[in-house]
Amino acid sequence: MGYRDQNHNTQGPYQLTGVMESKWYDLNGLPGSPIGNRGSNNCPGSYGDCQFFERGYLRWDYINNVTLYYDYASTVVSQVFYFQTSNWNTTLSIQNISGVSAQVSVIFVENGRVIDSHTYLALPSSSTWILSAQHALQDVTSSFAGAAEVYSNQAFQITVAHQPAFSNTFVSTIMNNY
Repeated sequence: MGYRDQNHNTQGPYQLTGVMESKWYDLNGLPGSPIGNRGSNNCPGSYGDCQFFERGYLRWDYINNVTLYYDYASTVVSQVFYFQTSNWNTTLSIQNISGVSAQVSVIFVENGRVIDSHTYLALPSSSTWILSAQHALQDVTSSFAGAAEVYSNQAFQITVAHQPAFSNTFVSTIMNNY
């Protein structure tokens, strides 16, 4: 398993091993795809191993021999469209409003089924990721009518634009990871 980055490039696959694999299966795959290998780099806390995923991270506390899942702040953007034949498209502008780099993942879901996902591993502070549903999904499908689940380990703001414009062309959501 791996992920596609903000430039549409495939990264991975990354393996699940040992306690991380067991916990991932216990959670029924809830954390999503891994975005890196297991390790202690950037792992919150003073000891333990972590593996980071689209929707959060797993942390193995080897002193207490427990593996815990920490989910990221999230929001669901409904009414996300992409229709190749009629040039309909939805664009998400995701701004990192925190003071540090953020991991941001967008998972496109239609009728309860994941169609595709993209992860921006290190969106700089105060930067904006412009993600077009057309650009993200054109290699997967020629039409999409569903939702975008957005996850981040830092505070973010989303602006949604539709082409052609709908009556609700501007939706602003601020999420805080606290």
